[in-house]
Amino acid sequence: MKLQLNIQKKDNNYSYTFERIMHLIYIRSVYVWNHFNFLWNLLGYKKQMQAALQIFVDLSDKVIRKKLVQKHNLNEEDSQDLGTKNHKVFLDCIMDSKQFGLNELQEEVNQFLFAGTETTSSTLCFIFAVLGMFQDIQHKVLQEILEIIGPEREPESKDLHRLEYMERVIKETLRLFPVVALFGRSMTEDCDVGDFVIPKLATVYFGVVYIHRNSKYWPDPLKFDPDRFLAEEVAKRPPCAYIPFSYGPRNCIGKNYSFMNMKVLIAVVLRKYKIHCDYKHVEDIQLRTNLVLRFKDDPKVYVTSR
Repeated sequence: MKLQLNIQKKDNNYSYTFERIMHLIYIRSVYVWNHFNFLWNLLGYKKQMQAALQIFVDLSDKVIRKKLVQKHNLNEEDSQDLGTKNHKVFLDCIMDSKQFGLNELQEEVNQFLFAGTETTSSTLCFIFAVLGMFQDIQHKVLQEILEIIGPEREPESKDLHRLEYMERVIKETLRLFPVVALFGRSMTEDCDVGDFVIPKLATVYFGVVYIHRNSKYWPDPLKFDPDRFLAEEVAKRPPCAYIPFSYGPRNCIGKNYSFMNMKVLIAVVLRKYKIHCDYKHVEDIQLRTNLVLRFKDDPKVYVTSR
């Protein structure tokens, strides 16, 4: 649709607003005193959250209305543009279903703006850092890309499912650097855990990083080893030892979509550029979290042309 957001500029309002929303969600979840509505309101956080969310509501409204105009004015010239009758995107599909009103469309667009952008971009940063750190793994990923897709052809959907080694690299990156490092669940009934009872309606938070780096499930947990995700190795572990997308009926619905996005971008980048970084070990990467796991400082990653 060619909607220009200038999202990569440092003074971009959407980038700042997104960061603010992430911070507010984090402090609301982590700090107990912020659970009390009267304190949340008194400290001014509710007002800040409402103002920030309104910016994204306005953005989603702009996206939807632009798409509605585009679909109404569709012509032969437009048919070469992504998202028209020759190339349906997500928004086209839910609009064509006729099951969503404007409010529901806004909710879906907002969900993709929040859940489908920052998490994927952060994961890609970690992936490129890892590929720069381990040149042998980068070489294997590139060879698989060249064998399946070739040096010039654009990746197609059928190619992405065959990039099995790349997928294992992505999964191992998400093990060590799960971008959603913390998520919660509300108890529907009392639950006995050892000598403790977690009462009904309590909220339990899971520290995903600690689970993914637990030597009980992951021998030599700080070693980067994509072969941990060979089928025979996966079968040796309990399913909840690996939960980068959560688990169960409320897991992330965008998992497959994010993997497709990442595979395409990795394939395009590695065919043109070689990745380098200043990190020597996984432990060298210092982390911070503001709901989403990130580098503490700017990633020390750079590229050279092949």
